[in-house]
Amino acid sequence: MGIAAGGHSGATRVALIGTTAGVLVLAVIAASSVTGVLAATTQAQAMTATAVIQAPPDATWYGQMTASTICDMLPGCVSASPTPKGYRMTLEGAIPGLGEIQQDVIATITKQVPPRLLRLRLSSQSGYGSLAATTDIALSPKGKKATTLTVTVKKAAGTGALGSIMLPFFATRLQPGVSAYGQDLNQQRRDSGIAVRATSRPVGARRVLKVQVSLKNPLVQPTPLASGKARVTNRKGTVLCTAKITRSAGKCRYRHGPKKPRVIVTGSYSSGFPIWHATTARAAK
Repeated sequence: MGIAAGGHSGATRVALIGTTAGVLVLAVIAASSVTGVLAATTQAQAMTATAVIQAPPDATWYGQMTASTICDMLPGCVSASPTPKGYRMTLEGAIPGLGEIQQDVIATITKQVPPRLLRLRLSSQSGYGSLAATTDIALSPKGKKATTLTVTVKKAAGTGALGSIMLPFFATRLQPGVSAYGQDLNQQRRDSGIAVRATSRPVGARRVLKVQVSLKNPLVQPTPLASGKARVTNRKGTVLCTAKITRSAGKCRYRHGPKKPRVIVTGSYSSGFPIWHATTARAAK
């Protein structure tokens, strides 16, 4: 018996993944109540998963930090949608004697520092009990072309079935699930053949940034066209301008900024294949 794991679509999403298992400390605190088990509180600390993604932090942040991505990271999450303050998620599981259930969880964004940190407060309350946790999703560079993702579920507590079943399930399934999903994602990037090229040149008091997205895959004929958005940023991650990508190309202008800014492209090809790639622009005279 336990919470059922949610499905993943490795071709379009990335999870927050890891290489080292976290340390789980569970303490069941008995409480007197007419509801018996539902009054017991389960507490968990330091559930952590980390792994390497073969993409830089800025591409990972803008291309993958979405409702569906975070849902794929969480064991048992089957759907998610954005809200004004974060996300609404649905967890699916099985409770002994009750069968399969679905539970809505509100994930409120309490802090975000692109492209380094996203902090969520998870909360849920129903007849099956309550659940509350703080989750940090951290991205740090590993060399020039990769990212170390670290997901820490901390200050977690729950009552009833949500506490006694969900939290132990998270502890045992978080690392294996996200590791497998990360492997799928890295395989996708290796096979995609997508490249982003950008050139920055001065025009009066501004600089004009031109970006071109290409797909080098001899198995894909004719070559599909890319659409989406290009964000041009400085070293601090400040967005200098944004370009709309249509027919695999885009252009924007910025007044103050480096000659060789970072360019992050997110979107998809007309075939439906996702794009979340970044490069450093080349300076032209």
